[in-house]
Amino acid sequence: MAQHTQILYNRYSRCTLLSFGHSFLVFPSKRSVGNQTNGYNAMIPRLLAHYLGSKNNVVILLIDDKTSYSIPAKLREREKRINQQARSSKVSSKYQRKPENYDVGVEDPNFSMRYLESDRLVLMKISNLRDQAKSEGDSNQTTPEMLTKKWIKAIRMVRKKNSQQNIVIISNSDLITAGILDNSLDMLLKYEQGVAKYFRNAESQLTKRLRIKQVVCCYDKTTIEKMPVSYLISAISYHDSLLDYSDPTNMTKMEDYRLLGLISKGINKIMGAGSDKLVFHTLKAMYNLDDDQIISNPRLFEEKLGKVLGKSAKTVINSIANELRKEIFEGSICSSN
Repeated sequence: MAQHTQILYNRYSRCTLLSFGHSFLVFPSKRSVGNQTNGYNAMIPRLLAHYLGSKNNVVILLIDDKTSYSIPAKLREREKRINQQARSSKVSSKYQRKPENYDVGVEDPNFSMRYLESDRLVLMKISNLRDQAKSEGDSNQTTPEMLTKKWIKAIRMVRKKNSQQNIVIISNSDLITAGILDNSLDMLLKYEQGVAKYFRNAESQLTKRLRIKQVVCCYDKTTIEKMPVSYLISAISYHDSLLDYSDPTNMTKMEDYRLLGLISKGINKIMGAGSDKLVFHTLKAMYNLDDDQIISNPRLFEEKLGKVLGKSAKTVINSIANELRKEIFEGSICSSN
């Protein structure tokens, strides 16, 4: 049965985004707690209240094919008043909004997206993104590169309708993995790396031209729990901040030194205080593996760490993974859910 989620909007909420951000957010697995249900759909109203609180933002929201969305009656009445004012002011009809939800294709009729909230909220179904990404290649498999290109195409379409506003993307990484990337965490991380490559660079002309201000990548907690240490390092390093699940205004910046500190903490918990310095020195001396390479090539780090530590490597690696997960869960405030 199709789920139905009501989109809430808090007009008093305010959001100030000074530069592009690629954020990481972990939500509790879907389950009922009392009268509340956790999960991606339960989290969306909080994110929308935050990002749509600024009139300068347009939000592109990735949704599954089984979920329908609507806006509250008060918002429909408000949009009706806006349209009436527009007509009375003889504003061009292209700026007038229909009171109900509607599907629209911009340039490409196959790339249908749904526009709500005076065109400031754009809903894109996972099937649309998947089909369009596959159309870029000859094979049935969608590559991370194809997927990134289709996001860029979708953003350009939205930009044509909202030329003066900043774009915020809210994406569900688990939905993309299951619906497009054949449940491959390897391909998911390549996709995340591609997003960082295209958008994260502050000097990116593409980011500036399209006015992309924020990409929020949402992960189910169970996905993080399954990730080995090398995947966790990559997932964190591809994002510049962790968002609080319960309050998106709370943000934890993730710098490289902080990530290295978590790795050190995991080593020292098993081997004793100061052991991290000896381990890092050995990795550098034997394999020329420095701090930058630990973060940029975590699989190599995990492999060489195993050779250096021998039988104790597995325990140390698990300890590092636990510290990384703890940081993610505490940063997202979902550890108790």
